[in-house]
Parts: sequence; C-alpha cells; structure tokens
Amino acid sequence: MKFKRLSVLFALLLILSTCFSSLAFATDSDKPSLVALGDSITHGWNLDGDYSPTQPVSQNAFPFLIADRGFNVTNISNGGWTSADILAQVKNSANEESIKTATIFTLNIGNNDLMKAVGLSDILKNGTPVDPETLKPNALIAASQLGENLIEIFKRIRSLNPTAPIILYNLYNPFGESDIPFNKFLNIIGEDIVSGVNKDVIAPFKAAPGIFVADSYSVFNGKQSEYVNQFPFDPIHPTVKGHQTLAGLATGIVDSLLPKDEPLSVELTPSTTEQVNDKVTINVKTNTPNVTVMLWLPGEKVATDFLTSGTPIIDNKFDATENGKYSILIMDNKQRVKVQIIEITNISKDDPVKGNPDPIPGDSGSNNPAPDKNTPTTPVPDNNKTFQPTPISTNSGATKTTTTKSGNTLPDTATSMFNYIALGLGLMGAGLVVMELKRRRKESM
Repeated sequence: MKFKRLSVLFALLLILSTCFSSLAFATDSDKPSLVALGDSITHGWNLDGDYSPTQPVSQNAFPFLIADRGFNVTNISNGGWTSADILAQVKNSANEESIKTATIFTLNIGNNDLMKAVGLSDILKNGTPVDPETLKPNALIAASQLGENLIEIFKRIRSLNPTAPIILYNLYNPFGESDIPFNKFLNIIGEDIVSGVNKDVIAPFKAAPGIFVADSYSVFNGKQSEYVNQFPFDPIHPTVKGHQTLAGLATGIVDSLLPKDEPLSVELTPSTTEQVNDKVTINVKTNTPNVTVMLWLPGEKVATDFLTSGTPIIDNKFDATENGKYSILIMDNKQRVKVQIIEITNISKDDPVKGNPDPIPGDSGSNNPAPDKNTPTTPVPDNNKTFQPTPISTNSGATKTTTTKSGNTLPDTATSMFNYIALGLGLMGAGLVVMELKRRRKESM
C-alpha cells in the first residue's frame, strides 16, 4: 500500500532538528533520564497478570529494560492511545519539566491509529476475513494523519529539549504467517498496511538529525509466535521476550551514541639506541590525559605484580642502568590499566678481566711492569738451554769476563755504593782521632 510522502512538513522538521548532539552521560554518577511516549506496548500491557482496563505501567515494559535498566524512566503511555493522544501529552504542562530534562526519548505510536481506522477490533471479534480493498481508504487517511502528528510531536519536543536523541520505533506486524485462512488474512493485511506506513511515513524521519528509527518490524517478522501473544488471548501485544527485543533495539542505538574511548595505549621510547656505558632514559607516552598511576619494575611483569611494588615514574621518564626487560604500568581515572614492556640491550659497561689490571704505559699487556733502567734486575735462566760456566782466561794480567755466543748477554750489575760507605767510615774515624788529640792537648796545658 502506497502512502503520501510528507515533503513540506518533513522539510520543516529537518530545520527544527538541527541542534542535535550525541549523548554525554556516560560518566554521570546518577542514572540519566528517559521519557517513554507510547500506547499499550510502551505501557507493558498484560505483562504482569493484571488484565484490567486500568492496569498500571509494568516495570517489565521495554523502556525500563533499555541499557540493562540504565535509565530513570518517565513512562507517558496508556492502552488505546493514538498519535493524537501523544501530541496532547507533550503539550500538557504537567509533562513539560520531564521533557525539558530528558536525556533521551522513545516513541512507539501509530498502531492504534491504524487499527481503529480499519476496524480491527470488530474484525478480530467476528473472526471473518473482509475485502482488503475496503480497508485501504481509511488506512491511507490514518497514515497521513499519523505523519502530521509525528511532526507536531517532534516540533513540541524540540521546542523544550533541542538536543536529546529520539528513538522512534517503526511498526511490527503482529500477525505471522499461517495456513489458517483467517490468520492468513490478518497476516496479509497487516503486512500490506504496516510495511507501507513504515516505508512512507516513518522511514523518512531517519534523515532528521537526532531521530533514530528502531526497526522492530524486521526483528519481529517471522518470529511473531515467539515475540507476540497469540490467539485467543492477545494477538497484538509483545511477550516478555518481545519486550526484551524492543529494549535491545534501543540499547543498540544508545550504545552507538555514547562517546567512544580509544583503547588505552602506552608508547615507550629509549633516549638512544647507540651503545652507552652508563644508562638509557626511557620516555613514557600515553593517549590518556588523566593518568592516576604510572610505575615501573625491572623484568617482564603483569598488572598484579604492581600491587605491592613498583617505582613511580616522574615526568614521564625513568633511567634504565642495566640491560634487560622493563615493565611499565599505566592506570587512568576510569580504572583502565595497561602494562607495556620494553627491552634495553645497548648498555655496554667496561668489565676488566679479574686479576689482570689495566696495563701501565710501557707494558705490552703481559702483566710484567717495564723495568726501571736504574733498578738492578735478576737474570732469568733459560730452562731449555744447557748452563755453561764462564771460561777464565789463563793469560797473565787482569781477569776479564766474557760471554759465550750461545747464551744471553748478562746485564752489568757493578755498583760504587760500597766504596762510598767505606770512605764515609774512614772520614768518621779520622774525625774522632782529631777530636781525641785536641782533648788531650787541653788537659796537658
């Protein structure tokens, strides 16, 4: 069934909806507020065993289940309400404050607009198929009025709350496929009317900033026996699982609107990769501006290792003085934790061989100090050669020392030190004699 598209009025709605902004309540300490607008589906009709016409709102209705019951819900709904009733409610001053302060809205409306237009209650009561062509004129009028009322509803909401997202549910066909003639008839007319309204009345609102269409039609199609109560009890309203499914659609939209945090990352950069003798400074960089903990430990560690130990990192850097792995832990104000590991291999400290000191100038490295030319040395015999005594000449005159050609030249070890000692002793003795002679001369005078 084709419905007239809402061109002029829809363009007006786009102009009025340009102030939309994404959700920003992820870190609020209190639950954000949700205003749920709708009919008996939003009300949770027949969920809690109270089948009276005045049954209260069910806490198990889909608006309360969104985001794992993550909202404070103001449920403005009732059985039998149409889009005209919702328009009256958003204009009601009693609801003005709730609309102004809402973080998000859900709107599930239009079912009663169409069911009343085609006389569905009478058709269900009679249990007899009718000619679908006789239903189309009234369905077209109701669909057109639904579109106009939706625009007025959105205009009113935006005049009070310019930025809160609005989740608009499209319509599901409550009647699944069946071989039973009457049920088959209901499936056919439901498919014809519902799919036409979804396409020509509800789908265009996807282009309006801040309005998000939840596709209940697609998720319910083919699963009506699971998601919708069945004949003869209640062939219209969702089951518990159906409400959970409707809530899941909204939860998915809410998740898409929440600001997305980048994964916590840590970048470790050494001050140099060249060989050094003392230390390498490790610079720490992270993508979060709100670091609450920054520690390091030597070795390859995990987060739990930092519970009882760890050295604080000051000014986003620390010094590594040994080669090996170092672990760095970062935690931000959202309690996100990241451990990053870096390995240092370019510290090359001098390590002389034990017992072999650095050679001194003049030493070839054999651990033997260079001889002082003024210091007498002791010759070292060559154990691989036969010792031969020095021959003595038989010629008269002074004796001289010679060396054989096969031996090494012996150093000259003669010294005049003892001559000087003897001379000194002689002078001392002469002085004593002179002193004694002078003493005796004085005594004789």
